Amino acid sequence: MKTSFYLIFICLFLTACDNGKEEVKVEEDGYLSYLRSCKGLLECMNFERPADSYNYPVYPGTEEWASFTTGQQRRDTYQIPIEVLKKMSTHAVIQAIWEHYYFFEYIVSSSDRYYQRAFDSSNSVFLSNNAYMELVKREDAGEKLLERFILLNPMDPRTTVAWFITIMFELLIAQPAFLAQFDNDALKIIVETAFEKDELREKYSSTIHNFFHRHITWMLMGRAMLVADYTPYVNAVQDDEDLYLYTVGRLFNDKNFGSFPPIIFDFSKKFITEK
Repeated sequence: MKTSFYLIFICLFLTACDNGKEEVKVEEDGYLSYLRSCKGLLECMNFERPADSYNYPVYPGTEEWASFTTGQQRRDTYQIPIEVLKKMSTHAVIQAIWEHYYFFEYIVSSSDRYYQRAFDSSNSVFLSNNAYMELVKREDAGEKLLERFILLNPMDPRTTVAWFITIMFELLIAQPAFLAQFDNDALKIIVETAFEKDELREKYSSTIHNFFHRHITWMLMGRAMLVADYTPYVNAVQDDEDLYLYTVGRLFNDKNFGSFPPIIFDFSKKFITEK
């Protein structure tokens, strides 16, 4: 029953994405017009688009995009020239990742729930994309990601895109390369913010939220506590291999769906209130 519901939802969501992204009449300002047509893409970001943001030259609605026959051809158009990328601000680099056509594809396509494995694959939208590889090199990447994370609005009432893309942002900030840039106070802010976004998504659409991908939020919380070397949680993870696998993003199934999230929640609440 769950599998059938999952497949039906994915079909409906992909249809909605096609309507929002593919059927675009390109106006005189081209790429920016396309972005505005992607309902919720800019609004739920709740952050002014950086002045030095990169405008991808090929996107849905253009003749060249229509001529593509493979997903790889589309991916290749989302590589930014290195000389341009190096001059972009860190916020603009993040913006380029946010606007990537396939930014939240794994939220939709990874039905096996191994999101970190999808993230780490050599052809993923991240490791195969030079904007992401540039972001990893930026010393202020964590700081800028946290600024945006705090402002994210997953409750745009017009579209489910806001729900999906803000979850994907949590997977982005949960990467060890970025979490390592934070001190314990900042890690507590991350966990507290994750609670806030989780509550907003629950209010927005509890049916979808309870069924899909909420574990990315829990994984982010768990990882943050490990990076902070929060002793009670570190000890719990060492004593339970399944909890460790859940936290690092390598295991998720119906067996531990009901038990580990409450454990992570309990530790997280204590973590953010502990002095």
